[in-house]
Amino acid sequence: MPTALVASDKVVALVTEQSTSFLDSAGKPVFTPLKVGNMSLGFRSLTAFADGVFYISGLTQKGSVRSLGAVDAATGKAKWVVSVEDSEGDIRNVPAYVGVGGGNVYVGGSYTGSLESDMIGYIRAFDIATGKEQWQTKGSDINNVLVPPSGRYLLAGSGKAQEKTSQVLMIDPAGKGTRGWKKPVPLARYGQAGWPLTSYADGLFIFGREKILAVDQATGEEKWRLAAGPDQPDVRFGTPIPSTDGKTVYIPVGQDLVALNAADGSVKWMAVLPEHVVFTASSGLGLGGPGAWCSADTVFATDSTKTLWAIDAATGKARWKYTDPGQPDTGFTWTVGGDRVWISSNLTVTAISAHG
Repeated sequence: MPTALVASDKVVALVTEQSTSFLDSAGKPVFTPLKVGNMSLGFRSLTAFADGVFYISGLTQKGSVRSLGAVDAATGKAKWVVSVEDSEGDIRNVPAYVGVGGGNVYVGGSYTGSLESDMIGYIRAFDIATGKEQWQTKGSDINNVLVPPSGRYLLAGSGKAQEKTSQVLMIDPAGKGTRGWKKPVPLARYGQAGWPLTSYADGLFIFGREKILAVDQATGEEKWRLAAGPDQPDVRFGTPIPSTDGKTVYIPVGQDLVALNAADGSVKWMAVLPEHVVFTASSGLGLGGPGAWCSADTVFATDSTKTLWAIDAATGKARWKYTDPGQPDTGFTWTVGGDRVWISSNLTVTAISAHG
């Protein structure tokens, strides 16, 4: 069963514990499988796609060396492969995400095996063209990291389970990991490494749990906020999800999904789920991923009943929903590529058009 999926508009890469294979939209195998696999599932994002290239981190069968590879999505050929074993030989190194932006591929994660209060996160930057390592940094302040597809900066989150307040911190890649502004974020759970629980849209970093803040990426200056009314003191917000063009951000609010203009926070529409059902992105954790994803004109989101919804990005109306009675207890793994959503459930892979 695949532990991770990543897709272009034509091909999906399925990463299992032993290898990575490729299917087209008709379910036909294409390319030669790669001898790279990964056991990670759910809360880790060890694959990425950008500008016609798959980036996959996993264990090679030869010698069980952890690698990062760039694979041409049109041919299945490796452009480069590098080792991402810990340079100091620390076997507690646990990679948790791969991100692409600003000419770099980033691999990050944490060092485990000790108390959570001692958890150290790290970021390693590799040149997108050659795979050559550019810089690395580590610290207890960089556990949950957002790598925007555009923009100059990264956003790191950190926090401890026993503490009510996390923080976000701007990281400057041009300064080889230099720290910038930082802000406290009440009730957020940014201590975990893996899927970023923050967002970037229209030049702004967008984050929060008790309230949503949108701030200038370079300075941290607040541009707008979203907060519950006085009659809803217990409302909590989920992970903000940006549209592909960065002009809209979608934010789960319990049973609701709210679409906001990224520039000023004004509301476009609100979608409501059936009673007693909530979007999984509201908890910060989703089935096999972040709980929501976007194509050009569709918002895909999973709910607490393990149902996947396709929602019209312009109106907030549901186009279709997908459930699989035979799915494993952990739910299905899924990703979005082009105008399709790709779903892996047990030994079955399904591709569905955004329009059904």
